[in-house]
Amino acid sequence: MKKHLICLFLAVSLVNIYGGTKVEVWKQAELVFNGSRCYDNPFLDVEVNAVFVSSEGDTIKRPGFWDGESTWKVRFAPTKTGKWKYTVFNNVDDKALEGNGYIDAVKYNGQVPAFKNGFVKISEDKRHFVFNNGKPFFYIGDTHWFITLEKWDECNVKGCRSQFKFMANKRAQQGFTVYQVQTNGCPLVEDSVTSVDVSAFRDIDRKFDYLVNKGFVITTAIGSAHNYALRLGVKGAERLAKYWVARYGAYPVIWMTAQEVDLDKHKYLDIWKAAAEEIDKYDDYRHPHSAHMWDNSNAGMFDKDEWHNFNMVQGGHIIWGGGTQTKDFYKNFYGHNPVKPFLEAEANYEGLGKDKQCTTEDIRNAAYKSMLCGSLGFGYGVQGIWENCYTTEDCGCCAEWGAKSWYDGLMAEGGNQMIIMKKFFQSFEWWKLEPCFDDNNRVTINSDSDKEREKAVLSSISDKVFILYLYSKDNIAVTIKNLNKNKSYDVNWFNPRNGKYEKAAVKNITGITEFKAPDKPSEADYLLVIKQSGK
Repeated sequence: MKKHLICLFLAVSLVNIYGGTKVEVWKQAELVFNGSRCYDNPFLDVEVNAVFVSSEGDTIKRPGFWDGESTWKVRFAPTKTGKWKYTVFNNVDDKALEGNGYIDAVKYNGQVPAFKNGFVKISEDKRHFVFNNGKPFFYIGDTHWFITLEKWDECNVKGCRSQFKFMANKRAQQGFTVYQVQTNGCPLVEDSVTSVDVSAFRDIDRKFDYLVNKGFVITTAIGSAHNYALRLGVKGAERLAKYWVARYGAYPVIWMTAQEVDLDKHKYLDIWKAAAEEIDKYDDYRHPHSAHMWDNSNAGMFDKDEWHNFNMVQGGHIIWGGGTQTKDFYKNFYGHNPVKPFLEAEANYEGLGKDKQCTTEDIRNAAYKSMLCGSLGFGYGVQGIWENCYTTEDCGCCAEWGAKSWYDGLMAEGGNQMIIMKKFFQSFEWWKLEPCFDDNNRVTINSDSDKEREKAVLSSISDKVFILYLYSKDNIAVTIKNLNKNKSYDVNWFNPRNGKYEKAAVKNITGITEFKAPDKPSEADYLLVIKQSGK
């Protein structure tokens, strides 16, 4: 076989720039190398690695990955401007898979938040996410567990040429900030991961690139629990995890390891923990890292795992007796030590259920309640999209859980209402909210029914802002405490269905430390907002 020279070009976001060396900061660059000889199993036998060093001494190590035939690639995103020198090396003494050079990282001038502000990370107080520059990041995710089946160049809706792009464009226009994805439905690897389907990964590449350029951060998993974990095994899960980091670690991502890692009495947990440790080993960007949970009873499940730095919980779905979880459920995670952020990632998927369905109201209740109980954001899901029903009969799975096509799911009202919620919280310093739960020093909720008491949820920002969410059809007597008697407060109702404020019966209060909430405008859910007016 002819010996190939190193390919002398640099690729940025799928655009090859021959001889180019300039890359905008936080954007992905791609080094491409062609091996000089054939290998029996290039995926298993050849390891390519790179080290990038900035002019200030910052070091980022990146594993390379096999991309079919004799091609290996290394992806890298510079984290600051300036010259980054790199060295590429391998374990098979193939000179064609070695190299030295530099990348000149320049200022980013576009509008993608993760490139303007840097990748997402855990905040210093360990309660929420921030961009690298410290700007708070509001997580509002759309769930696509079967993204590998979403059609790139086909669509069954008039005027639409790509099902995938149509959905991504709609969610970007609405204001979603995250895509929650995993690899259900596509055989990306052989059993035990002795090889990979490069064409399937290239399809994920173009989808991830499209999402990133639309402004999304991608919460990504290498798979799901169930029997998929058994197909991988520990060694296979480790191989796939390393490959995943090599291929996608230079994207703006959040690691969720796998979906429902603790399913079936923790039958697969050791496999997914091994994968998580491998992700951690090769991720020099230190992206936020969790594991999507099914059994949420143990907030300390991953306390001894150094890779784990936030909890990704599943409140469940009300049609199966879960759904709008209790305040104590969220308090279990918010109050746990060591302190970690938690995310309500899956609750009350809109339209889920055959005989009885989760409603728009159900998912709205779960979203506002979890946010006011300390969640760093919310993972929205809707029937038809999460399991990719191209038609009502052609689904990635679980058509028996409700017949709804992807387009019907995309147009469901809940998607709009999630953005109303996002805009509502962003009108405050939402990252400073502290849940009150049922602390009698901060709130009194008078009801003989525990079920009704659950439907009054209060959070506050010091003594400046109090937000009370009421979702009982009846009026509940709630007394809000710790107001500043030397300050004046404006009192208004917020309608979470249309995003409009309505005047309360009591418009302004002053000179008191406790305030009894007025009756809601109707039996629907409302938020009472009490905010210092500065008067």
